[in-house]
Amino acid sequence: MSTYYRNIQTIKHALKYYITRESASEKDLIREKNLLKKIEEEVNEYKERFHELEEIEQQEVFEKIEITIRGF
Repeated sequence: MSTYYRNIQTIKHALKYYITRESASEKDLIREKNLLKKIEEEVNEYKERFHELEEIEQQEVFEKIEITIRGF
């Protein structure tokens, strides 16, 4: 996967760790949990798009193989 995906995964993990700190106020935790939810949604959307593209590429390869086989 791309550098972007690795970056948002790193941010997600860092934020999960950061939220566990003892000095966080309730207000901080609410904001940070909301941000974490957005980051997690973005990660999931990226994975879905990547998976869809991967399936399309595989289908194109299979179609090319099929065309090649028919040519023999």
